[in-house]
Amino acid sequence: MIFIDDFLLLKKEAELQRLWKRRSYFQDNKIFDEVKAIINDIKTRGLEAIKEYSKKFDDYDLSSGLIASEEEIVSQARLVPVDVSNALKHSAKRIKRYHESIKIKSFKYETEESESGFKWTPIENVGIYVPGGLAAYPSTILMTVIVADVAGVDNIYVCSKPNRGKINPYIASAVLACNSKKVKIVKLSGVQAISSMALGLGIKKVDKIFGPGNDYVSLAKKYFFGEVAIDMIAGPSEILIVSDGKTNPSWIAWDFLSQAEHDKNAKTGLISNEIGFLNEVMEKVKEYSLKVLNKHIVESSLQNSFFGFAPTLEDAISISNILAPEHLEIACENPDELFDKVQNAGTVFLGSLTCEPFGDYILGPSHVLPTSGSARYFSGINVYDFLKRTNFSRIKTKDALKNLLDASLIAEVEGFSAHKKAMLCRNE
Repeated sequence: MIFIDDFLLLKKEAELQRLWKRRSYFQDNKIFDEVKAIINDIKTRGLEAIKEYSKKFDDYDLSSGLIASEEEIVSQARLVPVDVSNALKHSAKRIKRYHESIKIKSFKYETEESESGFKWTPIENVGIYVPGGLAAYPSTILMTVIVADVAGVDNIYVCSKPNRGKINPYIASAVLACNSKKVKIVKLSGVQAISSMALGLGIKKVDKIFGPGNDYVSLAKKYFFGEVAIDMIAGPSEILIVSDGKTNPSWIAWDFLSQAEHDKNAKTGLISNEIGFLNEVMEKVKEYSLKVLNKHIVESSLQNSFFGFAPTLEDAISISNILAPEHLEIACENPDELFDKVQNAGTVFLGSLTCEPFGDYILGPSHVLPTSGSARYFSGINVYDFLKRTNFSRIKTKDALKNLLDASLIAEVEGFSAHKKAMLCRNE
């Protein structure tokens, strides 16, 4: 953990970025070479290669079935404790209501001569990668499948690692909680899962791939970008907390650790205008880090953490805008004024009661968010990410052409004679 007593000393963006030791997936050549080798083999040998990689990495024989049957999903879901199953259903309802409230509107603009606009249509086939096996993340099912279903996607393929040939019970329960008939669970993980979705091997070729994964999954998504669309390339989880020092330091310490336990490369930071508060939270983090389940992960990720003093909370938000964190908590008495100044963040949690983990599971917006500073140009997913916008135009009458024909002069300048003639001939 790093303690910085005055952030005004950090005047360059590069110095701030080094605090979180961010790295680019585009520079991870060794892993990318491995990913490309697997993909090229799959492109050459198709399903046979996928079967071999499935056996090698997942210890699963695909001859037993690539897609989980409805009977298996129901049977596995029954293994989930009733209280957890009910919690998944409760979260699913809240997430669905949130995304249904987003109004998708087509648009039309009219002049005397013409009308133009756009309409929204759902993407037909999407793939969603969800880590499974022994460690399952059913919340990722809720935060992606429900959004796709609300958007009207026809076919939703969920790829998740099987455990001893079976879908993880919590993954199965989450799929049932989504209450969608459009979902198929594909028993694949890793590069072979992304390849199956992108190439249409064993399932329909998807048009867009969503969901987080490890370095191999992220780089496989990067490889296929262009052949299919992707949501983003996600890196390790991040949280930046801005506090006025008036929140219970124990609360902030647990918020800090909630991201630190995600991954050994997770990034955590706290900025406050109260040095005494920073010290209190730091001591609590040290104390509580000994109580978490994944101590070895937390111990590693805390090496990427910092506690920093900023003279004002406005300075703290300026620093946040440079770091562009995945998650930003504004744990202050008057968070709205500071929120107005936020430019770059994947999602923002306002007020001391609103800790980030509530957003992971139940508040409504998807927890699939931009990381590694990409909140400067990416957003968290919502229904719009599962839709396409198609433009349209219509010239109303032949008489209207005379007010539009000067466009032929631009075509002439650009050297496109057929463009010019196509316009002019309609007025002859």
